[in-house]
Amino acid sequence: MSLTLLFDLDGTLTDSAPGIVGCIAHALEVHGLPPVSEARMRACVGPPLHDSFRELSGGEDQVDSLVAAYRDRYVDVGMFENVVYGGVEALLDGLLDRGIALHVVTAKPEVYAEQVLDHFGLRTRFGAVFGPELEGSHMSKIELLEAACAALDLDRNGAVMIGDRGVDMSAARVHEIAAWGVRWGYGSDAELEAAGAQLLLDAPQDVLACVAQMAG
Repeated sequence: MSLTLLFDLDGTLTDSAPGIVGCIAHALEVHGLPPVSEARMRACVGPPLHDSFRELSGGEDQVDSLVAAYRDRYVDVGMFENVVYGGVEALLDGLLDRGIALHVVTAKPEVYAEQVLDHFGLRTRFGAVFGPELEGSHMSKIELLEAACAALDLDRNGAVMIGDRGVDMSAARVHEIAAWGVRWGYGSDAELEAAGAQLLLDAPQDVLACVAQMAG
């Protein structure tokens, strides 16, 4: 069976919490909003940024302005306050050695995702990168995964979505794609399982082991 693996970015390939938390705190401060706990800001890693600011600010009025302030810091500083998780590069190389197609589906704007992947030397390991545009409609993970399925003409029986948050798992299940949750990111076991994760993986090498089992 031919396999295609679709990876989330933040919390799955890279530990991006320091940059994201710093940029959220900056946006809240600029707007004179009360600070929130680091745990609450870390919970914003993964879901769409507009949704997170809507929750943090308690409404819709300032969301676009908050996102703009976030991005002001993110482009100059926050984007690279980031690190590739240990074992990820070896995992990707092992998958490529098996001839498996790899793509990225992320809630991070596509232009930023491309820059992050390129900066950390990961971009050449992936085919396509699917993320929302900076302007226009704010695509959910379900919509992004739908776009990926169409663009790649994906055989859903041989596709797996790999991510650390419930939105990754639920989007995969909507599109009848296998859903594997990773425990080294920002989502809890309870969140992943409630959203339909079929496997929970403790470390990057576990992904390769599961792929090897599928290939027999």
